[in-house]
Amino acid sequence: MHLHGAKYYDVAGSRNIWRPLDRTTMAPSPMQPTRPSPGRSPRNDQDEREERILIQNDALYNAGPPANANATNGVVPTPSTTPAGKPKLLPQFKFVWSMIGINTLIFIVEIAENGWTVESLKVNPLIGPSAQVLLSMGAQRTDLIKDGAWWRLFTAMFLHAGVVHLLFNMAALYQLGMELESTFDRRRIATIYFATGIIGAIVSGFFVPDVVGVGASGAIFGLFGATFAEFMLNWKLYTNRVCHMTNLVVVALVNLGIGLLPFVNNFAHLSGFISGLSLGFAMLSLPLSRQDRIMGTRTRKQRLLGWGGMLFTAFFAILFIALFASNTNAMAACPWCKYLDCVPAPWWDCDATTSGQCLGEKFNNGTLRVTCPSGRNVTAPTNSEFTAALCTSLCT
Repeated sequence: MHLHGAKYYDVAGSRNIWRPLDRTTMAPSPMQPTRPSPGRSPRNDQDEREERILIQNDALYNAGPPANANATNGVVPTPSTTPAGKPKLLPQFKFVWSMIGINTLIFIVEIAENGWTVESLKVNPLIGPSAQVLLSMGAQRTDLIKDGAWWRLFTAMFLHAGVVHLLFNMAALYQLGMELESTFDRRRIATIYFATGIIGAIVSGFFVPDVVGVGASGAIFGLFGATFAEFMLNWKLYTNRVCHMTNLVVVALVNLGIGLLPFVNNFAHLSGFISGLSLGFAMLSLPLSRQDRIMGTRTRKQRLLGWGGMLFTAFFAILFIALFASNTNAMAACPWCKYLDCVPAPWWDCDATTSGQCLGEKFNNGTLRVTCPSGRNVTAPTNSEFTAALCTSLCT
């Protein structure tokens, strides 16, 4: 990413942005000296030339996009699009494509584990495997996590409840991820993605502890939040602002609607968005001009936003980690909250998302009988303790 000059481009059809050009692509003006001045070293003259180029670039940037920007479909020729010289390679988007590939591959394994079939639409309207298969592959459920399977907070974001779930999530990841990774370091995007995904899993585990939860939705809504933050921070750099904002809102609303189906968790969506918004303010601001950097005004704003975003994210995460680890019954305090996660309808069964539960009965002789969700009874080894992990191992 170049931070000096002017570049106007369209990424994934989703935004037009007035961006700086690489200062190395601009030739010095005719007024600039070509030889060292008397009494100056070549290094000093080079510094002076670079200084003048930077000032020229800032003047171009502050003037805004050229009047004929739309004459070439909104793209002003840049070093990567002009025939002069060797064209630059396009960004590889390694993180986005890696996540899309991994999620797709794991979903194929889910279908294989389900016997290469999908459940009925009544059980899983997203066209996918059963809750038992999802649990066996690392889906989250609060009782299992509290029994020590903390890794489920991470693995659940790589699982998907069905074809519909996977397609919508990967489409959103492609749109948001390509846009962000084209502008920012992929390590920042990966940090936001995984941090918000885990925070979303913790929050959803607190509000709907009995539900089997899967999906990258929390992480993707983290990217939604980060994109909104980046859009507000760098408002001056955008053209077609209304179209860009409308596009973001429509895609977010569609994904929230999908969150009302079984296995998809709107609590992960909302908490991912909130934490992504705060991390976006902390990590995704761009300097607007060189003068701002010299004067320190923009830098101070960036620091304030950075610290504020980081502190809020840390507070938000610690709060829900404490609530998650406690015995607080969120459903008792908010009985209607479950309808934010799954809305009952004639076409699907919200109880299917809790079908991973089983019952245990211990006899005086030390025998433990486990009743699986399917109704099958299994006798556990003598003196076994009834735990969610034991239930899952015996019934899957």
